[in-house]
Amino acid sequence: MNETTLQALINLFALFSAISESKKEEAVRNFTLYLQVHLGISSPGEYTGLFSELLDFYGVSGEPAFPLDMEQEAEKISVHIRSRLQKEEQIMVFLRFLELARSGNPGKASFLIQALARVFEIGQAELEKFTTFIFDRSPRKAAQSDFLIVDNKDPVPGESLKHITEKKLDGSILFMQSPLIRNFMFIYSGNDELTLEGNLIVPGSFYAFREGGIIRSQKISPVYYTDIVSAFIDREANAPFIFSGYDLEFRFKNSNNGLHSFDISEN
Repeated sequence: MNETTLQALINLFALFSAISESKKEEAVRNFTLYLQVHLGISSPGEYTGLFSELLDFYGVSGEPAFPLDMEQEAEKISVHIRSRLQKEEQIMVFLRFLELARSGNPGKASFLIQALARVFEIGQAELEKFTTFIFDRSPRKAAQSDFLIVDNKDPVPGESLKHITEKKLDGSILFMQSPLIRNFMFIYSGNDELTLEGNLIVPGSFYAFREGGIIRSQKISPVYYTDIVSAFIDREANAPFIFSGYDLEFRFKNSNNGLHSFDISEN
């Protein structure tokens, strides 16, 4: 991501934080997490400093420096950066905005959330799923086929929700898949110290779970990316593979010896 696009994103994050009336400390924490986890910026001090100044400018804790239609400005910036972000980056930004709204006043941010969904071409079904993932964290309110939960409870008979039982886990890990992104997303809710690739997981924040990823803790067995892939595969929905042949025969050259006509069918 080039510097121009990053500057625009900083501005957009600050506008969204002000519109949703997010608490300044929470907004800075969420934005710092985005820089470190999703952009890989290990020392984001310069950017978080600019972000903090913009929060004050837009009046996140009071009145803005001067009258401004912040919703219109935010939509204009999002249109400008759309072509500069790959689809998966757009979804990461959108989910982080939902987190900012959750820490503030979601009602104030609803208009902008809808506007950004239009700009980033996020359909209503995916919008509702993302909202459930960030706000409710309850897959029972959305399409269960796109959610998987890891917790210490036993599966409920007859429930279609994908589930992995980890008896020693405090709380739960909610995984989500979407056709708009190549990787899984997850949110941990609990008090255990979990790590992803050696980095401490912040409860309540979402993370990308990429191929080869491992969630670890001293209390639980490692959760591997392949575990989640396997759990998401609906084997019952897969059509059975049948190997079959009819009227098969074989003769050795210049001989009547061989295999006479036969049929075969194997699952």
